[in-house]
Amino acid sequence: LSHKENMCNNNIELYQRKSNTLEKMLTPREKRTVSFSDVHIHEHYFILGDNPSCSRGPPSTISWEYTSLTPVSVIDFESRKPPQARSKHDFKLSPRERLSIL
Repeated sequence: LSHKENMCNNNIELYQRKSNTLEKMLTPREKRTVSFSDVHIHEHYFILGDNPSCSRGPPSTISWEYTSLTPVSVIDFESRKPPQARSKHDFKLSPRERLSIL
């Protein structure tokens, strides 16, 4: 075999060994679970923004500052959630709404 072919074969063998090792590491040996307990909600303040694409009214953004609400269990949070997710149009504010918030 040429030097190039030999190097290629060595790389393939190395890849196969690494792949087998990785496969063994990822094979579940025991049942693993993930669980969540509480939802922590932060309410951020609206502040004057700097978005240049805002053509009418003041641009707004959220502040780094926030107020933490009391943590809620995941079960309670999910039971209070509306049945349907909000659309992107629900989040859009008119220039008048942005001005009144700021």
